[in-house]
Amino acid sequence: MRQSINAKPFSQILAEPVPLEGRWAALAPGRVVARPAVRRVGEAKLSTAAVRVLAGLAEGTSVVRSPARADTALVVDVPNQGGTDSFLFRTRSKQLYGTPKIAQSPDAAALFAAYLLLGRVPDFSAAYLELLKGLETNLPQVELDGLMASAADELVLACDIDLGLDDQPVETVWFYFVSPTGDAVSEFTEAGLILTPLLREPDTLSDYLAGVAGEFDQIKLPRL
Repeated sequence: MRQSINAKPFSQILAEPVPLEGRWAALAPGRVVARPAVRRVGEAKLSTAAVRVLAGLAEGTSVVRSPARADTALVVDVPNQGGTDSFLFRTRSKQLYGTPKIAQSPDAAALFAAYLLLGRVPDFSAAYLELLKGLETNLPQVELDGLMASAADELVLACDIDLGLDDQPVETVWFYFVSPTGDAVSEFTEAGLILTPLLREPDTLSDYLAGVAGEFDQIKLPRL
């Protein structure tokens, strides 16, 4: 396990182009977002890294869970080139652990997306819910592309404004090249509460965001 000593602002990480495949392949890195994040000032350029993360969550290829710990943690397993990269975020101590060999993988944004949804952060939550509803109702792909681009931009901006991941020095401590079976980060191997229904089912997410009591209320997060 190694620690990233000189962590970059996370928006720089998310701005690096990531190739997309399948239904989202038409979304090109750096294209102008027609409907940018509500709080963004000026033009927005598309983050394909954020698109990749949101596609994995919305389509269920990435699995997020929350182990039962005093320091509430989120874990996400992301498929990558035939294998799986795993990330863990301790939400109170703001420590992030990743199995990839690179210090700050853009796929860690899957953790932050789940964190923002659990924290009911309004703008990103609304954009992501709109995307889920569009997927459920099989909107034309061009419309889905627009919803995805907007949700991706909301995620990038929320990582900065709501989570402070662009602050210098950064408050979050990043660790990488972590063994998922090591004793130091045993949350990786705990089953925990699976968050897939919350992240994939628009009715479930809508109820949660509206404050309807349910199983996901047992996750206690620091106030965002």
